[in-house]
Amino acid sequence: MNKFLSLFLVLCTIVLAFDSDFYEIMSSDAEDRGDYKALSEYRKALYENEQSEENKNAYFEALLRSQQNDRVLFESVKFLLKGDDKFIRRARVFAYYGKGDYERAIREAKVLVEKSASAEDYNLLGDLYLLNKDAKNALLSFNQSYKIAPNEQAVDKIAETIMSNNGEAKEAIAYYETHIAQYGCSNYLCLRLANLYAKTNNINGLIATYKRFYDQTADETFGKRLVELFFIKKDYNALEIWLEETAFNDEILLELYKRSNKLEKGSKLAKELYEKNGKLEFLAQSAMLEYESQKTPSNDLVDRTIRTLENVITRDQNHTYLNYLGYLLIDHDRDLKRGMELVRKALKSDPKNPYYLDSLAWGYYKAGEYEKAFKTISKLKKKYRAEPIVKEHIDLIQKARKNAAKKQTEKPRIAKQDQ
Repeated sequence: MNKFLSLFLVLCTIVLAFDSDFYEIMSSDAEDRGDYKALSEYRKALYENEQSEENKNAYFEALLRSQQNDRVLFESVKFLLKGDDKFIRRARVFAYYGKGDYERAIREAKVLVEKSASAEDYNLLGDLYLLNKDAKNALLSFNQSYKIAPNEQAVDKIAETIMSNNGEAKEAIAYYETHIAQYGCSNYLCLRLANLYAKTNNINGLIATYKRFYDQTADETFGKRLVELFFIKKDYNALEIWLEETAFNDEILLELYKRSNKLEKGSKLAKELYEKNGKLEFLAQSAMLEYESQKTPSNDLVDRTIRTLENVITRDQNHTYLNYLGYLLIDHDRDLKRGMELVRKALKSDPKNPYYLDSLAWGYYKAGEYEKAFKTISKLKKKYRAEPIVKEHIDLIQKARKNAAKKQTEKPRIAKQDQ
């Protein structure tokens, strides 16, 4: 054999040899381009050369993706003649489904579940029954799937089928709740259940579901939604407990403490908030709530509250703090003049504020200017006059005013008798 012929035979061997790397590259390229028909040809070539399970499955997947349903059905027969193959049977189910032949797809799926007995295949059969508008058998299939392997796909399909068939929300919810109680609440199932509760206006159910969701994810969105739901329900006590447990929003919790008159708790929390973020409003609130928590504040507490508020107003001239400090100085006889100045300053910012007017009237009372005190406190609307501390001030001012007027009328009479 001459050298030329030898070289020719080598070249022929190279050309005729199957290059699997080449076909793999071409397969990837076809898939990237979305050319699934070409992909199926490359995958077929790979299977015929290597006869692997992986290449066979990839071939049928490519046929299905390129919607070559008739070819799937034709090619599958050759494989099933060699022996039963669950993957091929599934491919036949999808091929009939792709052709819109749901009855044949169902028949093929029934054979499949007999062979595989898998939860996934029972879910597939149930979906086909639904497409064929057979809710009864669909539910049986989904229930069988769940019985084999409790899974959220099946429980979701059961609930959906129940709702679409007879609208029994309670029954659908029961399936979700039973599964969640045993296996936990995935994000998907929690959202599905929440949507169902929302559709049925079940606020309690929504709250319970969002609590689970927040516990699992600590997602701020669900925390905010929970706060809204508690407010809609006006269940402030439950909201307070939840906020204490989760520390979701201490500022809202502080407002709830003030609302429920838990002033000592409020003072402590306000102090913690101040230490965390340095906001003066929390330092001021901590001092004021501690003072208000005591029926009879000690001199030490009064002095401490005054010192704290003096510190606050050097950096924040908020009219609330100005009035509060002013009232303390007036009421506890610490510094009447400065107290009145601070209250007047607060009134410049909010001239009609009933509490500031009450502070000013009380200052006039303490200064013995009863007419001015009466005139000032008379500006308050009826609803504010009924408040205990304001009512007490009104009574004392009126009594002092009458006594002062009485003394004025008695003086001339006494002088006349002396003459």
